[in-house]
Amino acid sequence: ATHIYRELAKKCSFKGKPIRALSSAIVYIASKKAGQPCGLHEIAHAANVPSKKVFKCCKFVLSHLNETAITVNTQAYVHRICMLLGLKNQTMEIVSEIIKKVYPSWYKNGKSLASLVSAAIYIASKLMEDSVTQREIAEKTRVTEATIRFTYKEIVRKLQITLKI
Repeated sequence: ATHIYRELAKKCSFKGKPIRALSSAIVYIASKKAGQPCGLHEIAHAANVPSKKVFKCCKFVLSHLNETAITVNTQAYVHRICMLLGLKNQTMEIVSEIIKKVYPSWYKNGKSLASLVSAAIYIASKLMEDSVTQREIAEKTRVTEATIRFTYKEIVRKLQITLKI
């Protein structure tokens, strides 16, 4: 994060930018570069800054450093969310398999990774009979329950999985 800050300080002025939002954006970008899965909303919440401001500052930083958006390590994200929910390793493996099969087409359509992971976790938990609810998943991934329901139905249809609900 300090390296990114120094590079940015050499290239432009921070005048008019909220320092908390800017520092949150720099931490977010640094964590993505380091391969550590963390959400923009989580960092914004920890810094007590609106997510919109952090997002705008991320765009500002990336544009001034002539970089593109940083891709997310899906496996690290899946592992982190599954650990937060206290799921079994077998469930995590099933989630990873679902994401491997669905992610390429999902990414091309510009859909949210969080909604895909949420739905995959819900499907895997039902297959492995883990007791995790849509609400619990929604709280950890910050995706609505309705999005989880819609996405899991889409994935089930695409992969032709049969679930008992």
